[in-house]
Amino acid sequence: MVRIKVIKLSTLIYYILVIILVISIIFSVVKLTDKTKDNESVPTFSADNADEYKFDEPNWFIRAWNFITGKKFKDPKNILVFEMPFIKGFDEVEEEESITVSRGSDAKRDVPPDDYETEIILKNEPKISEEIEDKDAEEIKIKVSSIQPDEQPIPLTGEGPQVMIYHSHSRESYREPNMEGAVQTFYTVDTNKNVIKVGQVLSNELRKKGVPVLHDTTDHEVEGHSKGYELSLKTINRCKKENSSLKMFIDIHRDGFKENTRTPEQETIEIDGKRVAKVMVVIGTGKGQYSAFKDRPKWEENYKLALKLTNKLNEKYPGLAKPIYVRSGRYNQHVSTNAILIEVGSNVTTLEEAERAAVYIAEGISEIVE
Repeated sequence: MVRIKVIKLSTLIYYILVIILVISIIFSVVKLTDKTKDNESVPTFSADNADEYKFDEPNWFIRAWNFITGKKFKDPKNILVFEMPFIKGFDEVEEEESITVSRGSDAKRDVPPDDYETEIILKNEPKISEEIEDKDAEEIKIKVSSIQPDEQPIPLTGEGPQVMIYHSHSRESYREPNMEGAVQTFYTVDTNKNVIKVGQVLSNELRKKGVPVLHDTTDHEVEGHSKGYELSLKTINRCKKENSSLKMFIDIHRDGFKENTRTPEQETIEIDGKRVAKVMVVIGTGKGQYSAFKDRPKWEENYKLALKLTNKLNEKYPGLAKPIYVRSGRYNQHVSTNAILIEVGSNVTTLEEAERAAVYIAEGISEIVE
C-alpha cells in the first residue's frame, strides 16, 4: 500500500503566512534603501537630530528598528550584528571624529519626557564618517579653515524689524538652582521657564540697543519634538512674508547632556561675580546624514556671521562662547545668509544663568551690526 502524506490545512496556512511575512520584509528593506532627496517628511532618531533625517515611506520599520536595537538602519551589517554579535569584532576601532572647530566634550543628548514621541532615543553625537561622507568632511574642514572674520558690520537698515528670534524646540528648559544632581529631562510649556523666556530677554536687550526685533513665541513642539524644524519653517516663511525687512534669523535653543557628562562649572563662566551660561553657535551644511536637502543653506555665509559673533563674545568675555559647531543638518538656515542657531546654556545650567548669557549675546550682536 502506498501512503500519501497529507499536509494539514493549518500547516499550509502557517507556511503561507511565513512566506508573506518574508516578502513584506524584503519589500520594506528595498523601499527604505531607495533614498529620496525631495521628501520632506521627518522621522525621528534622537532628541536633537531627528529633524534632519529623511526616508521614503514606509518609515515605521526604520523607526521600530532603531528604537528596539539602538542601531541605525543605514548600515545593513547592523541587521546581521543584531543576530550575530561576533561580527562586530571584525571592525577596526575608529577614533571619534568631528567637524567641530573644537566640540569640547562628548555630548549626549537629553531625552524628552513620555509625552514626546517614544522613538526618540538618547544617542552620542554621530561620528563624522556616519554623518557626512569622508570626502565632504575634509572639504568642509578646508572651507572652514579658509573663512576669515572681517571687521565690516552687518547692515541692518530700513523700516520694520531686522532680526527675527524664534524657537524650533520651544519647550526646552533648564535645571532649577537647588536641584540635586546635574541632569533630568527638561521640557516645559511654561514660557516663563523655557527657552522662550531667554529669547524674550535677548529681544528686549537688542531693542534697548536700537536693534529692531521680531520675537516669535510660537510653540513649535505641539506635534512633538521631531516636528520642531518643520513647523518653525512655516513660521519663518509667514513672518518673512509679513515683514520683508527681516535680514537676520536666530533660532534659540538650549543644549542637553546625559547625566555625569558635564557639570554646571564646565558649562558656565563667571562675569562680574555672577555665573553665566556658555553659548554655542551651530551651523548646518544641509548635506543631511542620509540624503541632502533639496534647498540647502549657503552655509559658508552663515558661518561668517557665527564666526563674527563668537569672536566678539570671546573678545569681550573670554570663554563665554564655545567653538562653532558645524553639522550636516539644515536647521532652516537656507532662509537667509544671516541665519544661525544658538545653544544658550544647557540642562546643567539654570534659567537665570541663560538669561544672563542672553544679555551678553545682545551686546555682541549690537556691536557687529549697523
